[in-house]
Amino acid sequence: MLQSSRFVTLDAGRRLRVFDAGPYHSGRSSGGSPLVVLESGLGAGGRSWASVFHRLAPGARVLAYDRAGYGASDPVPSSSRAATPRGLEQLRDDLLAVIRDAVLGDDAATGTGPIILVGHSWGGVIVRAVAAARIAAGERVDGLVLVDPSDEHAEFYFAAGARRIDLLQARLMAPLARAGLLRPLVAGSLLRLPRKLRRETAADSATLAAARAISAETSAFLGDLKALRTSPLELGNVPVRIVSGIRADYGVASIRAQLREAHRRSAAAFLDGELIDAPASAHGVPFTDAQLVADTIMRLARASRER
Repeated sequence: MLQSSRFVTLDAGRRLRVFDAGPYHSGRSSGGSPLVVLESGLGAGGRSWASVFHRLAPGARVLAYDRAGYGASDPVPSSSRAATPRGLEQLRDDLLAVIRDAVLGDDAATGTGPIILVGHSWGGVIVRAVAAARIAAGERVDGLVLVDPSDEHAEFYFAAGARRIDLLQARLMAPLARAGLLRPLVAGSLLRLPRKLRRETAADSATLAAARAISAETSAFLGDLKALRTSPLELGNVPVRIVSGIRADYGVASIRAQLREAHRRSAAAFLDGELIDAPASAHGVPFTDAQLVADTIMRLARASRER
């Protein structure tokens, strides 16, 4: 699982590690085969998609990757020890570069099968931003699958004290990594993964570089999410499927109820939106309902081919 990887070099010279599998030739998707791009949540590297990845690869070209600082991807250079906030625009641009590399330039996208963007948690917002940018540029996007995504309609994100909690978490990441405590904390959230994969996935998010990346993303998270309330991302008639966990995280039923309601509201707002329940899951849907996620992706790809 996720043994084959390569690097994409960005304009600034930074390299991002990309896991790449499925039917393709010389780096380009073979005609008609879907290109599925998987974006991880805040704090997670590309290996976090392993349970979904291997279910897709036989019938699609599948990409997952480590964002800057995670796993084997280069960190963003910084002139200070403190993490500079790394917001939605920067994360969007990196993923746009990964996709363009996969299709060998903007014009080559017209020769591929359906392009499906998939994001978990904060990754759901990132792929929405990527889809909006590609649509605005006249580039192809055939569908989005948002897996228990962060959602600007959920009020708990903006409750009193939420910003202070996020900033505190951001400040704690590097000290936890230096003390060797971040890896077991991350591993504890990955108990549904096989042991070897759990160790590798946790290691990708527990280095000092990863801790700084998590801090940088966390520092910008709430501001970027709040901005979507007044400046929504335009997705046109692109089909969107929201796979929503139904179980409470850590017994906090009120937060799950708010997120479920936000997911319902968002699904209804898309021109072609659908809410899909993940019956075995709280927030970790890619681990606990991996087959459901894979089936949703491939169903969307098949429907796109038929349109």
